Amino acid sequence: SISYEKLVREVLESELMLSSDELGPDTNFQSLGLSSMVISSINSRLEEQLGPISKTLFFEYSTLAEICAHFEKLESRKKSSAKSVK
Repeated sequence: SISYEKLVREVLESELMLSSDELGPDTNFQSLGLSSMVISSINSRLEEQLGPISKTLFFEYSTLAEICAHFEKLESRKKSSAKSVK
């Protein structure tokens, strides 16, 4: 299983040039000064690992914890769907 927190954290820290202590699970993304260009780059990097994601993800969810919960919920739905198909 993918560690969504690790993946998203690594991409955000890299794109925003943050140290690991600058990005907590409840740090509001608005406080990090995300621009649409940076969000586009972050989304592209996440899509390389996760497949297609919402282009408005960082507007819909405002913290690392919220985004990770979203990805975990999607993964849970996929697993449920796969089980019901069998």
